[in-house]
Amino acid sequence: MSDNTNTIVQFGELKGAADYTGAGAASTLPFTGNTRARLVKIDIEESDNGNGVFNIAQQVEDTFDGKPVSGVLYRRVLFSGKDKNGEFNAKRQLDQFLRAAGWARDRIDTLANKGETMTADALCKAIMTSGPGSTAPYVHIQVEDKEYKGKVSSDIKNYITAERYEALGGGTAKTARVVSTSPVSANGATTASADMLQALA
Repeated sequence: MSDNTNTIVQFGELKGAADYTGAGAASTLPFTGNTRARLVKIDIEESDNGNGVFNIAQQVEDTFDGKPVSGVLYRRVLFSGKDKNGEFNAKRQLDQFLRAAGWARDRIDTLANKGETMTADALCKAIMTSGPGSTAPYVHIQVEDKEYKGKVSSDIKNYITAERYEALGGGTAKTARVVSTSPVSANGATTASADMLQALA
């Protein structure tokens, strides 16, 4: 864990944020498109520019082509720092993530308008206990293929709200990948490797 644990998250910087309305190295899922995943872990890290970053692991549990699909995807979300114009460069990323994790637009706007602050560690704990019964929540995501050094893996394109997820067709808005290199279990389910899941424990 980086020393960004006690960095203050400035909710005031989220003033004017709006829900994303676009169309929209981890597990390689057999599809691209919309799905949902349960948050597994949020690590507090530092970007190359010295800004605070949440490194978020989420476990996809879905079905595709009649088979269960499981895999861990990662996404880095900035929560502090300014861009070259002096603007809060995490505005869109942080807002999208909070909305996807179930935080109401009114809740974020209230925190923003009041200029509330919270340590990064406290915000992580608040997010990870914001599901039913104080459990980790589900997030809705748009998945795309990403190629790096000749290897294709699944990547989170966007975090989206539950409402946007449903408007885009929910879990039916998926397209088969041309090639899938994911490990496949004996019953045909695409799975995350045991080593990967153990590392998250």
